[in-house]
Amino acid sequence: LFGTKDERWPLPHYIFALNPGMRNKKKKRNYREIETVEQLAEKANKTIDYSFGETQSYEFAKHIAKLVKTGELCGKLAVVSWKHSEIPNLA
Repeated sequence: LFGTKDERWPLPHYIFALNPGMRNKKKKRNYREIETVEQLAEKANKTIDYSFGETQSYEFAKHIAKLVKTGELCGKLAVVSWKHSEIPNLA
């Protein structure tokens, strides 16, 4: 799916995932979002940015908007692995 010219999409420049320790349920750590993109990060030789938690969807959306506004994300691919019920909060 991601890779060289023979793949559908180029390798991502940024990979974001939900922080497992910053969820609404403090005693539960779920690494699903990180595990989902772990192999892609290895293939792309990128570090997964998991600095935002479940309650920080607004801050994360602002971070992405800032990357676009500054041109840092323009023409580049970003992959986001987030809790599905929280994705609408990123819009």
